Amino acid sequence: MMEKNNIILSIIFFGISTFHLLAQDNFSIPFEKLEITETNYNDSLISTENILLKNNSSDFLIYSNTEKNIVEVIKNEKNKKVSFKIPFHISNIDEQKFNIIDSRFITFTVTETHGGRGLFSMYGEFYIIDIIHSSIAYIPKFSYSEYWEITGHNDSLFIDECNLDIHFENNELQIKRHFNLSWHNNEEDYQEFLESGKYIFKENKFIRTHFFNRKKNQYTPLHRINDICVGMPLDSMYIKYKKVQFIDRSVDYFDDYIFIHPSEKAYAINNFDFIISTTPGDLPSDRYIQRFFILSPKYNIQGITVDMSLEKIIKKYPESKLYIDLITNEEYLYIPSQNISVFFESEYHNRIGIYNNTIEGPATKIIQKKAKAIRIEIGE
Repeated sequence: MMEKNNIILSIIFFGISTFHLLAQDNFSIPFEKLEITETNYNDSLISTENILLKNNSSDFLIYSNTEKNIVEVIKNEKNKKVSFKIPFHISNIDEQKFNIIDSRFITFTVTETHGGRGLFSMYGEFYIIDIIHSSIAYIPKFSYSEYWEITGHNDSLFIDECNLDIHFENNELQIKRHFNLSWHNNEEDYQEFLESGKYIFKENKFIRTHFFNRKKNQYTPLHRINDICVGMPLDSMYIKYKKVQFIDRSVDYFDDYIFIHPSEKAYAINNFDFIISTTPGDLPSDRYIQRFFILSPKYNIQGITVDMSLEKIIKKYPESKLYIDLITNEEYLYIPSQNISVFFESEYHNRIGIYNNTIEGPATKIIQKKAKAIRIEIGE
C-alpha cells in the first residue's frame, strides 16, 4: 500500500531561471489533475518492453504507449487499472531519470531546446507526480542560454547558465541552485519564481515553511499571519487585506519605538493589530514584505504572544538571549531557531538584564523575569 506520509521539499536558489511556473505565488507549489486516458486498462495491452518504471508492489507503473505516442501513469484503483496521460512528448522525457519517492511520488525531468540566429537555449523542468491524487506539479531545474553579438570583426558570446542540484535526504527534496550570468544580470527581473526554502506537502500542494537565510547560511521558519508572511509581494497582501492603512511619516520613528528605515514603507493592519514594512519599490508588485511588527496579543507566533512574560518565553526557548536595541534603546529577546525578536519596555533606569558595562550584549544576568512582551518583530 502507498503511504500518505508528508514529504518536505527544500529549495536553495543560487540562480536565475526563465520558466513560467504553475505556482500562483512564491509560497506554494500547486498540483494539477492528470488527464484520464483509460478507466479500465487491459493488462494484455501492456508490453513489458515499454514499461519505463514500476514500483515493487506493482501499485503503479510508468508506461510508454507507442500506439498513442504518449507516456502514461497506470495505477490500480478498485481492482482495475486506470491510466493517466503525462502531458509531454516521449522524446522530451529523460527515461533514465524516473524515480519513486516515499512510495507515493514519481519525479522526472523534461528538457527542451530552442535555437535561432545568434541564440541557443536549453531548458529543463523537474516534475513531481502524486500517485494518490493523480496530479502533477513542476519547478525549474536548469536553464542554459547562449547569445552571440557580432560587432565589426569580433564575435561576443554571452552566457546565462543556471543549474539545480536535486537530491533526497531524510524525506526532504533538496535543491541547490547555481548560476552564471553574463547576459541578464538583474535578479529583480526574476522575482516571480520560487524563493529558496523548504516546502511541506499538505492539502495536495507543497507549502513553503522555511526560507533560506543567506546571511546566516541556514533555513529559518517562515512565520505566517493570516496567510501573509515575510517575502510576500505587497499586491498579494492587498488581496487578503483590502483596506490596509498606509503609515505616512516624515521621521524614522513610529509610535516612539518602532524603527522603520526611510527607504521602507509601512502599513497598519486590522486597526494597528500589527504593522508591516516593505522593501523599496514604485508599484505594489515591486515591493515585498520585509518585517512584521506584532502589537496585539491575539496573534500566536510559535507559542509566543504579546503580554507573555520573559520567564515563560525563555522556558520555551532556552537558547534565546537578551540584548539592547541600539536604535530604540529597548531590550529584546532574540530566538535564533525562530528568527524572532521579542521586545520589552525598558529604559536606562529600568533594565531587565545586566550587561557588564557593555551595551552590545547579550545580558549576563536577567533581573526582571516577569517583564511582559510589548511587541514581536519578525524579519529576514
